[in-house]
Amino acid sequence: MGNRRNVTALALTYVGTVIGAGFASGQELLYFFVRFGSAGLWGTWLAGLGFMVLGAIIFQLAHTRGITSYHLLLNYLLGRKLGPLADLWLSLYLFAGLVIMLAGCGALFEEYLSLPGRIGVGLSSLILMLFLFRREQGVLAFNLLLVPAIIGGAFLIAVLAGGGGSSSLATEADSVSLGWIVSVILYVSYNMISGLVLLVKFSDGNGATGLRGVVVGGLLLGILAWMLTKVLLENYQAVGQLEVPLLYLAHREGAWLGYGYGIVLWLAMLTTAVVNGGGLAFRLSNEYLPYSFLVTVLLAMAALLSNAGFSLLVRTLYPLFGYLNLVVMTAVLYRYFRAC
Repeated sequence: MGNRRNVTALALTYVGTVIGAGFASGQELLYFFVRFGSAGLWGTWLAGLGFMVLGAIIFQLAHTRGITSYHLLLNYLLGRKLGPLADLWLSLYLFAGLVIMLAGCGALFEEYLSLPGRIGVGLSSLILMLFLFRREQGVLAFNLLLVPAIIGGAFLIAVLAGGGGSSSLATEADSVSLGWIVSVILYVSYNMISGLVLLVKFSDGNGATGLRGVVVGGLLLGILAWMLTKVLLENYQAVGQLEVPLLYLAHREGAWLGYGYGIVLWLAMLTTAVVNGGGLAFRLSNEYLPYSFLVTVLLAMAALLSNAGFSLLVRTLYPLFGYLNLVVMTAVLYRYFRAC
């Protein structure tokens, strides 16, 4: 029973790491999958396979070498010259992701709950702090508690809003050749940044249990991406130009579902933020900078910078980090197959 709970906890934490504001809002799915029509549905399964395979490889590399910090893994992958540069870049990404998630919380409270954005940022920061103070167990407990609600909300939207008919994009994949495959690679690449931090941190447990958790998490991600991409394809003419298409579909099915999915979207932001904030605090903490102090400072700084705006931060930062992470993912595959 203990092993089964550990598998579930790691799988749900892996899912929660990837399902951030972009995924749960539907915006990421529109850009990376839906715009390619029916080929995008195949892309979701390929992405799920990517999360399973890359996640398992990263976990195995870290586990067999006793590496429990992402900066040590980067040094192993890229060497002592490029490793520190990648460490700095990944640390910046984690902080940027924390800022983006808090900005999204503020925007959600302001635009969909008609409450001041600072209330959303402040409440979210407080919740994150309470769980992050419990270190690794807090991160696992947070995702174990929230991710089932996120999955349930996504499934409900897929069922209630589905069946809208075929999209005008149904044959578009023929005109874009294999562009959908490139899109899948980029999607998996930038999402594996936070995934790498999580998997390395929890690689010191039972190896077989950890691998099962990674595989189950990757499979869940593929299933969720397929379900939501399908419903967005079926409703593309109504949601293709919207910023938060899944929230629109939820409101269309009823006000209660709209507000409920607004909460799901908020939870999705928090699950990503807790991994980003915790991963960075684990990396930076030492005898002079205690972990709890760093958590407090990082959340305070992120809350202040979140005023820059959610959509602006997503458009400028995520694509840049996604392309850069291709180097790290290539190094992961090279090291793994070279060791085989």
